This record gives sequence, C-alpha cells and structure tokens, in this order.
Amino acid sequence: MAKLGSKKRPAVVRVRSMARTQEILKLCTEHGWQVVAGVEPDKPEDISDVKKLLKSGGTEKKVKGKR
Repeated sequence: MAKLGSKKRPAVVRVRSMARTQEILKLCTEHGWQVVAGVEPDKPEDISDVKKLLKSGGTEKKVKGKR
C-alpha cells in the first residue's frame, strides 16, 4: 500500500472554511505531503489523516510479510 501523504495516497481532510483549508495546505506543503481538502461548512472538521502524519513524523512503517 502506498504511503499516506504520497501522490498515490494523499491525506484527505474536510474543513469548514477556506481559511482553514489554507492552514492545512500550508502545513502539508511544508512537510512535502500531498493532500485533498474539501470545504463543507455544514459538516464537522475531519483532519485525522494529517494528525496521523504529524504523529508519525510523516512516515509509515512498512511491515514485511513472512515468506
């Protein structure tokens, strides 16, 4: 599976305003992460993918399967 924040698996966020979109885009650009942001003022914000990236330092560990 592609790494979260990559072109093949961008972080997906939902925010309530364009101003918040700009904040998230700036943060992701600074870290080199790809993100898809949707503005939906009538729904709760969901930035869980970005939080995961921040917590992991932007990397996901690859788990090798047994052969």
